[in-house]
Amino acid sequence: MNPLILAIIAGMIGIAVTGAAFYTIWYLFEQWKKQQASAGEGTARPTVSETAGALLLRWTVLDYAVLLLMAAGMLLLLADVLGVIRDRSSYPDYHYGYLLAGTAFAFLGMLFMLVRLLVVLSVARKPAAPAPNDGHEPNQAHDAE
Repeated sequence: MNPLILAIIAGMIGIAVTGAAFYTIWYLFEQWKKQQASAGEGTARPTVSETAGALLLRWTVLDYAVLLLMAAGMLLLLADVLGVIRDRSSYPDYHYGYLLAGTAFAFLGMLFMLVRLLVVLSVARKPAAPAPNDGHEPNQAHDAE
């Protein structure tokens, strides 16, 4: 396959992933604005981080784009490995481009998934609100006041 075609395909994948990232951010702010508008006067309005936490607990377009990014990177690395196995002595000049592009795609995909995992774990580990202290004394529960 021509290296120019592979570069064009890689560029299109990069543009698609960047578009998915911007779409996810736009969708997050649209959901936050919708929650802000639907909150009543006396109710607490959700913060952006609360909205992001609820959104990121589900799969988004960005997750699928990151999986596509990882798959493309791994395919490029696999093509390089197969080339090495077949003929070690006659590498074309663009061999290093395959290796670097595959490594970059795989690294970015893993980095994005790690960041997502950290965000989800930080949201999931929020401590529960403590019970309000209403003045009851458990030692004197049997006596009437």
